[in-house]
Amino acid sequence: MVIIFMIIVPSQNIFLTKSKTDVLSSQLMHAIALTRSESIARGEKVTLCGSRDQITCTYFNNMGYLIFSAEKMLYTLQNTTNDGVMHWQAFPNGRTDLQYLSSGLTNSENGTFWYCEKNASTPSFAVTVSQSGRPRVMSTAEIACGDYSCY
Repeated sequence: MVIIFMIIVPSQNIFLTKSKTDVLSSQLMHAIALTRSESIARGEKVTLCGSRDQITCTYFNNMGYLIFSAEKMLYTLQNTTNDGVMHWQAFPNGRTDLQYLSSGLTNSENGTFWYCEKNASTPSFAVTVSQSGRPRVMSTAEIACGDYSCY
């Protein structure tokens, strides 16, 4: 009985960690898609940014997101877990948000989000956004070839 318990507990922890990162990845993809669709539907620039308090924009983290236009706040999204750190690297460098134009294209930018569990050395997942505005989850091999630091 003890042997079975020793096998099940570590497997369950791996399953729970994978489930959390799957949820975070889905939430991020949803936030990006929602921002893009709102910009097209409203016919104006719409911005996605990270937020710690669901009131003001900060750096992208795993606490939540704000989606807003020049006119008003559209959505506040709060993540269900916050054990790790979400990173965002945009090109051109220095952008702390992701903007979509009314055409559904990004505002002259592309970039990559990646999420690192607490004390991890490699990302659990990464999402890249092309200049055409389309996000996709990167494969493990693509993440391994990139410069996505968890430190």
